[in-house]
Amino acid sequence: MLGRFLEAQILYLRVKLQTAGEKALLKLDPVLFAFDGEYSTVTGQRGCQNNVQGKSGPEHGQEEEMQKEAASAVRELGSTLLTEFKSTEGFMIKSGGVIIRYKCALELITLRPLPKTTDSKDTNTSSSHVPYMKPVFGELEVAVVPDDSHNILVGRRTIIRFRMLG
Repeated sequence: MLGRFLEAQILYLRVKLQTAGEKALLKLDPVLFAFDGEYSTVTGQRGCQNNVQGKSGPEHGQEEEMQKEAASAVRELGSTLLTEFKSTEGFMIKSGGVIIRYKCALELITLRPLPKTTDSKDTNTSSSHVPYMKPVFGELEVAVVPDDSHNILVGRRTIIRFRMLG
């Protein structure tokens, strides 16, 4: 979905360059891409808690596991989007769970034609274009919270919110 959005943006930039010229690029409105998704996973049986080295109680073990789950989701998204997310903040939710926020930056690259000169007889089209880069900035929020929808199995709900503006 994001790949198609980025392709559409690049095509839009190309059309603007060809039809209205470079001055039109200065007047382009920012474009927003938004994705919200969530999924649940079953992680084990109720009443079975893992104690982590010297720490007692489910809170510490669950917090650590939820942070690992969030980091895993971010790694998968980063490899899919071919970008690196940098953590900006993270915190625990009182009722259980973690929220971690990330940021990223991408550059959309398209070719813009050079102005044609009358004295140029060069037919090589590869040198008649130069790259045009448009920055796009993104924010990613990953929340992992307990999911009590099943009465026997313990579950976790992962909520992902992703926004790009450029």
